Amino acid sequence: MPKSVITTNLPSDGANSTKIAEAFSACRSAINEVSTTGFTLMVNFSIMGYEHFECSFHEKWKEQYDRENYFLHDPVFNWALKNEGAIRWSAIQLPDPLQILEKSQRYGLVYGAAFAALTGSKRSMVFVSRQDRELSDTEMRRLSMVVTEFFDSLLPPPSLSGKELEMLRLHIQQEMSYDEIAEQFSLSLSAVKTSFLRMRQKFGCKSTARLAYLAKERNLFGVEPP
Repeated sequence: MPKSVITTNLPSDGANSTKIAEAFSACRSAINEVSTTGFTLMVNFSIMGYEHFECSFHEKWKEQYDRENYFLHDPVFNWALKNEGAIRWSAIQLPDPLQILEKSQRYGLVYGAAFAALTGSKRSMVFVSRQDRELSDTEMRRLSMVVTEFFDSLLPPPSLSGKELEMLRLHIQQEMSYDEIAEQFSLSLSAVKTSFLRMRQKFGCKSTARLAYLAKERNLFGVEPP
């Protein structure tokens, strides 16, 4: 059965809304290409509201959805509150006591997909819709990739301690080996290797070379002297 999605007018705590909208612009074209009858974006949702919200569904459906407080009963929204990943609306098996899914079809929300993730301690979600057909496997994979990249950009950057930063700086800028860093800090070699392992884990890097690349890209050491 085709599914529907949220358009709610919950309060926004959107101090970062403009910044989030700019980040979302990178995947907006991919979403618009697939979501021929609109999409919804909700960033960092909690019971207090959200940081950013966009919805391009039919205006009459948005009015009805908000007026009737459908979001409390919408199975697609409820799926996104409890799951991470991507799913076609037709694959969601949750109760729909108000027949929201059926009512949305008259406004073109017949087929689509939900994408959801934890962004820190809150949840972010994207819903796309179209009227003519299910999303193909290729479209699901592509949207999952671009939306995941967007969700990842919402996460706060990992932080390093002063000691970790200095170790990394010595390794990158002065090309010091682990042995030399161990001597510099009066540590064992295993302790230095453990420190670099933790730094790689913080940044999701499989190699120290990748960690060095990200450190330079994000200018972790500040502006280098000419």
